[in-house]
Amino acid sequence: METYTSIPEDLKLAVLEKVKPTEAERKKLTAVQEELAAEVIAAAEKLCVSDILVKMVGSAARGTWLSGTHDIDVFISFPEETQRKELEISGMEIAREVAKHAEHAEDRHAEHPYLNIIFKGFDVDLVPCFRVASACQLKSAVDRTPFHNEFVKTHIKGREDEVLLMKQFMRGGGVYGSELRTQGFSGYLTELLIIHYGSFENAVKAACTWKPGQKIDIMQHSEMGHNEPLVIVDPTDPKRNVAAALSLDKFCMFIDHCREFLANPELELFFPAPLLPLEDKELLEKLESRKSSQLAVVFKTPDVVEDVLYPQLYKMEQSTACLLYTSDAAD
Repeated sequence: METYTSIPEDLKLAVLEKVKPTEAERKKLTAVQEELAAEVIAAAEKLCVSDILVKMVGSAARGTWLSGTHDIDVFISFPEETQRKELEISGMEIAREVAKHAEHAEDRHAEHPYLNIIFKGFDVDLVPCFRVASACQLKSAVDRTPFHNEFVKTHIKGREDEVLLMKQFMRGGGVYGSELRTQGFSGYLTELLIIHYGSFENAVKAACTWKPGQKIDIMQHSEMGHNEPLVIVDPTDPKRNVAAALSLDKFCMFIDHCREFLANPELELFFPAPLLPLEDKELLEKLESRKSSQLAVVFKTPDVVEDVLYPQLYKMEQSTACLLYTSDAAD
């Protein structure tokens, strides 16, 4: 069994110096959040929409955001008894009113519509949601996010820097981001790992021993089984796996990244040099050495959002590989 040394404190400090937001960044973020909240309330009053609350959620609201990132999630909270159609219409009307003061606006759609805007240089999502009493009584998928916010803010205090280290470490390993294009670790999942293990170093050491089927249940309240490589039971919803979007490839890449880092802790594993494309000569030499050839399928990108496009591309990739393998075996 491999033995690992402790992670040097000066290495952690060097990483934090690069990724921890400055006081000026924090003040600017707070000012923009306050301005957005005031804009939402003013828009609701102008449109005569009553009983609206504004909630700032996500890493920017929890103090776990990386320097240089400019994402703000603004939830426009409607009473639980609001009809879905009314929430969608009134929520988007309020969002569009706020967007009049933005540099750019774009309609997007998850379970129900929301608006993405660029506001004073920040990438902002204006998301209507229901103000439900419990994460087990959701009326839409986004309703659980405020509960995530409260859980993390309650349990992460004093360990925000550990989250920053883990996020940048995952970035360096190419496994950060839960969107379907990446199939990696979400910010919330990263925070839960730090809450569970207590520190970046403990989490990295524990991950070295993970195997597919690894399960973490912070609240010890799991109600069902899951088949994903990593199962992190949502502390606010015992039926949900926070790591459901994580692919087996990214799960294994993270384990390898942890082992490599503990064997040789280096700053480059947080901030790797960008990969340079192969020269034509190098590519031809590699193909020749492998006795293989290259096949490219080129087509115009369909006009759909990435979370629709990439699952289809992955399915096509798997089907094509299966077809080629079957054809080769038949020959």
